[in-house]
Amino acid sequence: MRRFLCILLAAFLCLPVSSLAEGDIVVVDWIGEPETEVIELQSEDIGPALEIEIGEPVEIVLELPPQEEPEDLPEIIQETELETAEEAQDAPILYTDLVLDTAYAMVGLRSMGWQVEAWNGKAPFSISTWVSLDGAVLYSAVEGLAEDGAVSFSYMPEHFGVHVIHAVIEDEAGNKAELQAELPVSVDEYETELTWEKSVRDVELTGNWAHDLVAIAKSQLGYAESERNFIIDKNGFTHGFTRYGAWYGAAYANWCAMFVSFCLNYAGIPSDQVPYEAGCEAWIRKFDGMGVYHKKDYEPRSGDIVFLTFEENSHVGIVTDVRGDAFSTIEGNVGKAVVRHDYHLSDGEIEGFADMHALMARAGLIEETETVVAQAEAPQLIIYQPESREVAVLGDEVVFTAQVAEGACRWQVSDGGEWRDLSDNSTLSGAETDTLRFLSSETRADKAYRLVVSSEAGEQISDEVTFYLRETVIAKELTFDRQPHSAVIAQLGDEVVFTARAAGAAYQWQYNNGTGWKNLTESTTWYGVETDTLRFISSQPRLDYQYRVVITGDAGVRVSNRVTFELAEQ
Repeated sequence: MRRFLCILLAAFLCLPVSSLAEGDIVVVDWIGEPETEVIELQSEDIGPALEIEIGEPVEIVLELPPQEEPEDLPEIIQETELETAEEAQDAPILYTDLVLDTAYAMVGLRSMGWQVEAWNGKAPFSISTWVSLDGAVLYSAVEGLAEDGAVSFSYMPEHFGVHVIHAVIEDEAGNKAELQAELPVSVDEYETELTWEKSVRDVELTGNWAHDLVAIAKSQLGYAESERNFIIDKNGFTHGFTRYGAWYGAAYANWCAMFVSFCLNYAGIPSDQVPYEAGCEAWIRKFDGMGVYHKKDYEPRSGDIVFLTFEENSHVGIVTDVRGDAFSTIEGNVGKAVVRHDYHLSDGEIEGFADMHALMARAGLIEETETVVAQAEAPQLIIYQPESREVAVLGDEVVFTAQVAEGACRWQVSDGGEWRDLSDNSTLSGAETDTLRFLSSETRADKAYRLVVSSEAGEQISDEVTFYLRETVIAKELTFDRQPHSAVIAQLGDEVVFTARAAGAAYQWQYNNGTGWKNLTESTTWYGVETDTLRFISSQPRLDYQYRVVITGDAGVRVSNRVTFELAEQ
């Protein structure tokens, strides 16, 4: 039975005297609790009716049955939250890496290789990788890893440019990582001896080594390393193909000395009289041993070879003009190009000179004393020589410019016979200045031009110059219009067909059976070995061969992709 004890403070209430009877409602405001609770009292619970006098405190005592102790719920929640945090803290973090196996690749010759690594995550791992160029996907692959480790990938590129390698790695827990790396791809494009000869074909050799060496060097002005055919060394430096390195046998080497050696060769200067070299230090020792090397107290002359040092790096060039204590040179491998440069004899970079006139005297071509006298008597009126020019199309303007110290100028022209003075007209100006301008035309093509400068000291005639149509100077790039593709045949004995296309090129198909590339020859089973389409009868031995085609044109030689054939799945 419940018993109630209730204290009612009603002194301030104007309530009539009332009695509690069965069924009445008592409203109790529990002190210290936020809510009011309504309790219905039954007669059997409270006994006789209670009377409450106004102004008197009434106490009602309520005895409640004992209740069960509440469970320790906050502690359980706290323990659960702690365990969850510990599990999150102990969850493995996915680590990944993308490692390139090489610094560069080369179309058809040097493949792209890379590794994708994954560890410490929740195995197994899923790896997706692909190669893109200018947004186009060229290769893709998907591999899996059952545990920590790496997967290797390889792709033989077919296009020049900077390729981007992508990788996406995901573990069993849903952790994902995205990686990418760039890899430059070069093209095996190079020049032949025919191209080298074309570059110097307009130089007429005189037999004067000093003069001819300068003339050959001038014909090479503006040449630059290839930006498409390159290698990257172990130190990360890029080296482009050059004709001078290719001629010497080291197509990607530092080439300032090889440039001078190239010019010596095409100037008709024999190597048993003037040694060729690829390095400056060895060259200086040879010239010094021959007694033709001079230090800074020497007065250089046109045609001499000058040796220099820049920040401990050796360099070499060809002296072209001398003006008192100043002189000009043509040098290779300056900014990766053949350029003209000016020096003063007091410059700290100058190490010394190889005396070309002394070399000519050693070879019995001249008397050294006579050369010195002639050099002293010749007036130095032309400071900078004019240079040959090229035009894109006939009708473009041609400009020949020289720098003259003093004297009257007059330009002359020759078509292989006598020289005649030019005069200004509606399409030609500057005939009596140091700068000649005229509109190119068929009648003015294939002619030579020169500047004659006269003063009280004498007369000086410039180098001969001419202009070219760009098409005759810069050969169009030799490229494949269509590369050959690997083939699939139904069975051995079926014909295999590989086709390539290259405008204006000669073809030679080759095969490699593991012992190197060999030219194919026409036979009863090989057809079209020197055409754009190779046909042959398949056989078991030929199934394991690689095939390619070599194309040759005015712009050099190119090698196609390597292709194979295989049997279709039965």
